Amino acid sequence: ANPSSPFLLSLPHFPLPALAMSTFADAPEGNPTKGAKIFKTKCAQCHVAEKGGGHKQGPNLGGLFGRISGTTLGYAYSDANKNKGVN
Repeated sequence: ANPSSPFLLSLPHFPLPALAMSTFADAPEGNPTKGAKIFKTKCAQCHVAEKGGGHKQGPNLGGLFGRISGTTLGYAYSDANKNKGVN
């Protein structure tokens, strides 16, 4: 999915809109029930969210916030992701 898609940006309970915000304080309030449903249908095929869990096609997302991009142990990130250094 394209993170700049108008569909994704219109979902305040989905974490990707926060990427378009200048700070998390600017992000709309989330809805955990809707967010869990979206994660299950859109993300869980490739990711797990439990910190310390295994990887699937995509890396484990547990502990994502506050972690530098491309640094999860045991996942083969692309060089571009590893070198981006997003925190």
